[in-house]
Amino acid sequence: MTRIWRPAAVCVIPALMTVLSGCDSSTSPCIDPGPDPSLDPIQGRVLFRLAEWHNCPGDICEPSIVLMMQTERIYPCCNYCLESDITVVGNTVHVRLCGIYIPDVCLTSPGPARSTQVLELAPGEYKLRFSLGCDADRYEVSITNEALATHERIAHFTEPLSQLTWHYPHESFCYLCGTKIETSWICDAFLDSLTATGRFVEFAFPDSGDIPYPRAGGGHYYDMPGRYFRYASEADFDTAGVILERYSQEVISQQSGVGLSLWNWKHKRFFSWLMDD
Repeated sequence: MTRIWRPAAVCVIPALMTVLSGCDSSTSPCIDPGPDPSLDPIQGRVLFRLAEWHNCPGDICEPSIVLMMQTERIYPCCNYCLESDITVVGNTVHVRLCGIYIPDVCLTSPGPARSTQVLELAPGEYKLRFSLGCDADRYEVSITNEALATHERIAHFTEPLSQLTWHYPHESFCYLCGTKIETSWICDAFLDSLTATGRFVEFAFPDSGDIPYPRAGGGHYYDMPGRYFRYASEADFDTAGVILERYSQEVISQQSGVGLSLWNWKHKRFFSWLMDD
């Protein structure tokens, strides 16, 4: 089994359309094979979300649909992995929950056991089935070009973290700004520089559901709510990066406690704090 460790301590298990093997799948899900001695048993509910994730070297690529799972229980190490076996047959996605993998090295920060698994699913209607031993939870999933929606049918040991998640709009980016209270004017001043080009059209996500971009930055005395824009070509986003670099050198470098960033739908990012030298 391949395990890819990320800085966020998410266990990422690449998925195929046929089978993702995290535990023995030779036994029918309706016949409990008993606990795997190499794994700790799952305690408490498993929380999950269908969303988009950048699953490629360097993380700069078009996003893929993923199933993110985490335990309700908090463990002493944040790098515990939630193991599962996933099969996709027709329009049915079956997730057999296996147990908790405890690595030899502990990242000593409390957190749930996690797993992020890629699902190659086209737009359409799907059945999502979770099994734990001989128990089964059932959901219906609707995937459109705009969003992923999850509808509960039977649930005992799982719970969706979100019932609606919006896709990354193609050719879009997010602008985040954090400053001190007295320098919050920088956020709007840079925004004026950005929109003056005429290359970017601001948009807003619907009020319901989760969005793929951050809603705001964090860690500053003032964090502006995220602003979202569309553009015509990837060269336009590179232009936004050039504008940020110039603004960082001319304005932000004269201040302290200021951080501006641009994130696009392919997870390409520009950070002011890397540009103000």
